[in-house]
Amino acid sequence: MVLRLTPECVVLQGNRAFVDFSGAGSARDAGLLWQALLGAESRATLATRLIGREDFALNLRMQCAPQSTGGPCWLDLEARWLPASGHYLCVLHDVTDSRRAELSARARADQFQLLADNVPVLIAYYQASTLRCLFANKRYAQTFGWDEQSIVGHTVSEIIGEPAARLIQPQVDRVLRERRGASYERELIGPDGERRWIEVNLLPHVVNEGDATAAFVLISDITKHRLAEQSVRESEERLAKFMQASAEGIVFHKDGVITDANPPALALIGYTLDELKGRKTLDFIAPDQLARAAATQSAGAEITYESVALHKDGGRIPVEFTVRTMLRNGERMRMTLVRDLRDRLAAQDRIHHLAHHDALTQLPNRMSFMETLEHRITGARSSDSQLALLFIDLDHFKRVNDSLGHLIGDTLLQTVAQRIIQSLRSTDLVARFGGDEFMMLKPVAAGKDGREEALALARRAILDLSIPFLLTDIPVRIGASAGILVSAGAATAGATAQLLEQVDRALYAAKRAGGSRFAWADEDLSLERAAG
Repeated sequence: MVLRLTPECVVLQGNRAFVDFSGAGSARDAGLLWQALLGAESRATLATRLIGREDFALNLRMQCAPQSTGGPCWLDLEARWLPASGHYLCVLHDVTDSRRAELSARARADQFQLLADNVPVLIAYYQASTLRCLFANKRYAQTFGWDEQSIVGHTVSEIIGEPAARLIQPQVDRVLRERRGASYERELIGPDGERRWIEVNLLPHVVNEGDATAAFVLISDITKHRLAEQSVRESEERLAKFMQASAEGIVFHKDGVITDANPPALALIGYTLDELKGRKTLDFIAPDQLARAAATQSAGAEITYESVALHKDGGRIPVEFTVRTMLRNGERMRMTLVRDLRDRLAAQDRIHHLAHHDALTQLPNRMSFMETLEHRITGARSSDSQLALLFIDLDHFKRVNDSLGHLIGDTLLQTVAQRIIQSLRSTDLVARFGGDEFMMLKPVAAGKDGREEALALARRAILDLSIPFLLTDIPVRIGASAGILVSAGAATAGATAQLLEQVDRALYAAKRAGGSRFAWADEDLSLERAAG
């Protein structure tokens, strides 16, 4: 589009393209619409530039003619001042499409920036060839003492410091060279002097299977985890020093040949010092552990790891080796601290048992039962089989507790558990669910046979628990009620809560019917029947 403009922004002449763009019927009308179509800001800026009576270029925002989009449009204006004629010769280019694309891209970029600034990780994007930052979210920039605008254009070493840049350079080189992600952890001292630990993930940006053009940096702050680990480790070390100061074995060896050992080490594996000296350390390692022990010895690594030592009688002893290199008597030696792990492993097994079993009856507890039930449901679904679920509640247990005391009540619960166990097969499971409630789980056949198996189990359990208990001089008689559910293998994973709700409702239907009964529950939670 071409037009002639006076310094007062009056259109003297416009070509046909200008007339068509304005939507006017003639050049005269187009000239009259000219200022009306201009946006207020563009109109003011143009007026200021026109007064200068010199060449200029300007981007203008205008209102498009209604017959086109009717919305805003943008024009690039190039004006040349013609002193002889006292007006401007102007050329206008419609750049609406590119400007709209630019605005759309900017909006998407703003949305991405908003998202990046509100995720709990540090994010940055570096150019591969220069290692200059092209983008960083607020968390990343602030962590290194910048903001998300000022950090752009700076190199890795400028941002994180030269020592840290040298430290991570091999990782960066490998990611760009192999075009494969990498992760590592390192310590970070922030601008405020605070010491933190971070986990860094480097991801190459590869275009069309070519070289990596850039790299993404994703950083997670793992300080809390490290401090927690450090606290636990320090606590364990203090405890170990206190409990086992005189019980840890110490073995010195040179090139894998034993030169000395202290009495605790000798006592642990049953040899005398003369029997050990001159022999290879690997002679006392279990065969399945030799590969790691040999690799550690060959590498000269300073490491702590678990292994298995061999006793003189052939027995296996779980141990922890802490290996260090030191000077002794002027020679470079390897020192191995040998810690007997049997007590610790036994304690771990005991803790695991206590966490999964009821302390009174030694039956699996609710948590253990729920885990097993979830696994059994998954197995039943894959094998298209069925499970019978029985929820048993003692009928008059509160009366026993109130009249005979809690000690007798506890003894009664232990005896009840033993009676229930005696009626089960090895594939069946019983757990104490809490109070005087017990849960039984039994694999059964599909179809009607499975219901018959569940029915027989319920009758036997109720009958067994109706027999008097000889806990004192006076026989104690209680009863039991049960809810029964036979669940098809089609039960979905995570359906345990639904199954328990069904069988619980069935149980309390039996209780309401007078006790010493059982009730069935079907798949949609309705009760089928109750029987004595």
